[in-house]
Amino acid sequence: MRSNQIADAAVTSKQIADGAIGSKQIGAGAVNPSNLQFPVFYATSPSGGSAPVTPGPDPYPITGGVWTQYPGEIDVIFGAAVATIAYDESGAGSCRVFFEVNLNGEQVGGGEVQTSSTTPQRVEQSVGAQPQVDPLAPVKNQMTVRTASNGACGEGSMIDSTRFRVLAFG
Repeated sequence: MRSNQIADAAVTSKQIADGAIGSKQIGAGAVNPSNLQFPVFYATSPSGGSAPVTPGPDPYPITGGVWTQYPGEIDVIFGAAVATIAYDESGAGSCRVFFEVNLNGEQVGGGEVQTSSTTPQRVEQSVGAQPQVDPLAPVKNQMTVRTASNGACGEGSMIDSTRFRVLAFG
């Protein structure tokens, strides 16, 4: 029997045994985000590598930071920064490294990592941005990141890596 020989709504989930339909029965690429009632997918996954901590602000190179956002889509940028940093006891109370997340040249979010330890500590913290809401026409987005510190980080303090996800709804 073929699908065109079955009336609409004639077969429901109650008539299909659990596990009877899997990836082998559904062809590769047969289901994509546009087929879903409310599609959710990763538009891109920007990331960055090792960089020294400086007073800055300095550009922080990332890869994968360009994507297109379509009408009806809401994009959310979230991620994390990892750094190995130490406080230099200069009076500020801690070593703080700031991340500024920009989209198409405008700041849309950020975050920071910090420690008050005078010995190098590996720290990880969330970094993200406000949602980008439903453009009227397709928008080519370019995400860039800048870093800076409060000037109280010990010699050899480093940003180890960053990783982001751009989650697209709609």
